[in-house]
Amino acid sequence: MVGLLDFLGFPNVGADAVDIWGANESTTLPTTVTSGTSSAKGSWVQMTASTLGPIFALLFEISRVTAPSPDYPSAFYADIGIGGAGSEVVLVADIPVQLNNAPDSFLAISTQAYIPVAIASGIRVSVRIANSSATAYSGNVMIHAFRRN
Repeated sequence: MVGLLDFLGFPNVGADAVDIWGANESTTLPTTVTSGTSSAKGSWVQMTASTLGPIFALLFEISRVTAPSPDYPSAFYADIGIGGAGSEVVLVADIPVQLNNAPDSFLAISTQAYIPVAIASGIRVSVRIANSSATAYSGNVMIHAFRRN
């Protein structure tokens, strides 16, 4: 039997459950994360307050929201962190992200990364991004967390 992830071209990961972090049902957009400027990391943005079980893999996705200059490609680097607010520890560092700021590129130009990880149950997970520009950019972030019960 072909599962949804097989159909989408991702490996059959054998998850008992997939949690979606960062989906905003009121706007139908993922969570907005704003970069720092001049390669500085922006603030951590919580994706989940507490994992529901042990996580063995993440499907990280970021797509463009806002940009100061149309049609100018911007390179981002994203970190995934764990821990309480103000004491996050980087779990996955500098995920390379290439986005396009053209108005019609919201879905066409996005970055997805399948990342094997080990995160225990009950852990807070956050994301932050950096940008080499002197101007802050924003990206929409959503994470699918694969877990076994």
